[in-house]
Amino acid sequence: MPSSLRPLLRYVEPQSHVHDGQRFILLTDPQGFAERVYPITLYGAYLLQMFDGRHTVEQMREEFRRATGHDVPAEDVEGLIRELDGAGYLESPAFEERRRRVVRDFTEAPTRPASHTGAYTAEASELPGFLSKFWKDPRGPGKAPPRSVKPGKIRGILAPHIDFHRGGACYAHAYGALASACSADTFVILGTAHQSPRSLYTATKKAYETPLGPAPVDGEFVDELAKRYGRDLFADEYFHRTEHSIEFQAVCLKWLFGDRPFRIVPVLVSSMHGHVAKKSDPLADPEIRDFVDALRQTVDGRSVCFIGAVDLAHVGAKFGDREPVTEDLLKKIEEEDLASLEKAAAVDAPGFFRSIAQGGDWRKICGLSPITTMLAAMDASRGKLVKYDRFADLENHEVVSYTAMEFR
Repeated sequence: MPSSLRPLLRYVEPQSHVHDGQRFILLTDPQGFAERVYPITLYGAYLLQMFDGRHTVEQMREEFRRATGHDVPAEDVEGLIRELDGAGYLESPAFEERRRRVVRDFTEAPTRPASHTGAYTAEASELPGFLSKFWKDPRGPGKAPPRSVKPGKIRGILAPHIDFHRGGACYAHAYGALASACSADTFVILGTAHQSPRSLYTATKKAYETPLGPAPVDGEFVDELAKRYGRDLFADEYFHRTEHSIEFQAVCLKWLFGDRPFRIVPVLVSSMHGHVAKKSDPLADPEIRDFVDALRQTVDGRSVCFIGAVDLAHVGAKFGDREPVTEDLLKKIEEEDLASLEKAAAVDAPGFFRSIAQGGDWRKICGLSPITTMLAAMDASRGKLVKYDRFADLENHEVVSYTAMEFR
């Protein structure tokens, strides 16, 4: 391995982890190209700061020596480079080949495989019991899950996309509301695109696989939407491959509807934070306005229900905040969340966006873009808050809030 090698780390999401009293950093790839989570010691993490495409192995060793007083052998640094490259964490020719292969395999696959069964269960026989228990959870609706979906005029719901183990009771509230009054046979699912693809809106015509079978896509709807929109809805389609926000809704729908046919329109919505920074109206943006108009036109005359696959606030050290999570902070988050949800209940898309942008989105609302889009595109007169809840870990300074809402 040449001593002039200057390794460049890809964008990763590090997480702190303690095992047997020793602290590690777990590297994860939010785009899902790396083959596994990669654990690294704190010493290794220090070296990783110099994987910036500018430092050679010898320069890293010298900087490490000055900072720690310890020598690190060249073969150890080179070994770390080889391992990270082999695992898909470095920008390199090997990674480019890996990326092309992964994208090609997804593009050629007939369906979108389930990728987050670890968050629920891959066993079809176990899934109904797994989801049903959330109805009787102390934070759930407190009744038996619905046996079937009743006809009615619900035009849309907001449901969480946090993992079921933390937010399952809120899913029960959201899908309990949908089951009480929904005649739709097509569900437009606007999911948060956590990987922030370049395209603001990204669709797929691939059925979402679940343990209970595939959730089929309304291909005719997607084709009409793409034609009316006039921009490429599929340029970043492979981002659907590992995104969980829509997958969790597909799982809930397959369980809820049983043998009753339905179809989905899966659309990932990327970040609108440029408009937060400028405090500008996102609905004046031609890219957003054109999509909303195209969606409204395509929905017209069809039996459609919207699903916003969203969470709300993400606050605490895990999300880059220095301020500790306290009871007072939790109260402040809840007050501002509920004020924003009042705007959502009024089906006021600009007002909802402003309620978050005016504070610089300090709460880091994970569903900002899909909720704004849904409120603007959905033909509903009023929303209703069904449940507001949160996961809060004060010890580790982390809070995630979420909601269940219905719209008629």
